[in-house]
Amino acid sequence: MLPLVTRPLLLSMLIGLVGCNQSSPPPLSLSDANVVQWAVAPTPIADVQTATKQNATVHLKGRVGNRVPIVGASVYELQDSTGSIWVLSTQSPPNSGDEVFIKGTLRSQRLQQNNQTQDSVYVEQQEQLQRTPAVKS
Repeated sequence: MLPLVTRPLLLSMLIGLVGCNQSSPPPLSLSDANVVQWAVAPTPIADVQTATKQNATVHLKGRVGNRVPIVGASVYELQDSTGSIWVLSTQSPPNSGDEVFIKGTLRSQRLQQNNQTQDSVYVEQQEQLQRTPAVKS
């Protein structure tokens, strides 16, 4: 156990050391999209399709398939090696064949068709973190 005189001295030294470090890392810029991509691993689409946590934030990476324009937004199909999911976006949609890395919110909608009720899972895009245009042949 430290003597009572040593404790305040040790405490003031610790506060001084912490207070002297005024440097902080620079904030991420848009050019650091690759850093963001590696900092957050994408969730496989098959896992998102079976998720039950409504309004969860998800990160997805895949190739854009079909696109459907709707009033004030667009819907596009995102595909990876595990499956596909529809993404609702109010931003300009990526082109078919583009590869994108997105951050979104998991949503579900109950659909009724032919006297059968089915829950449909989709993602509402919050942000497009990275986009790689399709290679034109």
